[in-house]
Amino acid sequence: MTRGIGAIVAALSLVFVASPGRAFSPILTATDTQAALAEGQAAAATHLGYPVAGYILYAVPDALLIGPGQGSIDAIVVGTPFERVRYASYLAAFQNAQAAGSAVAAAAAPDTVDFIVFAHSGARGDQGFLQRFHAVALEAHGHTLQPAGMTTFGPADDFFTTSQGKRVIRWLGYDTFRFDLRALALAGIDVARLTGRLNIVDPYSRRYDVAFDLSKYR
Repeated sequence: MTRGIGAIVAALSLVFVASPGRAFSPILTATDTQAALAEGQAAAATHLGYPVAGYILYAVPDALLIGPGQGSIDAIVVGTPFERVRYASYLAAFQNAQAAGSAVAAAAAPDTVDFIVFAHSGARGDQGFLQRFHAVALEAHGHTLQPAGMTTFGPADDFFTTSQGKRVIRWLGYDTFRFDLRALALAGIDVARLTGRLNIVDPYSRRYDVAFDLSKYR
């Protein structure tokens, strides 16, 4: 399941506001799944794009502006089982279809969380930049987890503006890093309220250390 490149810029213009009623569900109930499917269908019906404001962990102020000393990461979105099912439903509804059972089951993979890293290249010729994110790890409660898997979408080229007002072409796309939380759950850690830090080094050696609290995301 991939997210359209157009969602990158739309997502970055939104500000994350925590909702008091949200809670991360590492294992979706049938009620959770139906709610996620309904939310995805409702979002598609608006024709206003896929809403991700409630799942943004990190975002630069302006995704189309390249500022001095800025790294390549434009945003990081948290993909919980609920959010992934919601997106699968949205994508299917946008194509005038129902989400296939296999797609829903894959999206609902229990005890996992995705960190979706939207980024742009440092130069027009660096089309392979998405393959060079490294040292990706999740640190929580004295444990360090490596990604259980990674998928890449893109890149596609687009125009950006430098701080001097010059228009330049860069590549953009995203990497999805999935973390398996079962080891933490087996260690007695409440993963529904998991806090920790996401570490990642971009293709140009800039290090990111981003705090997260999964209880803020449904």
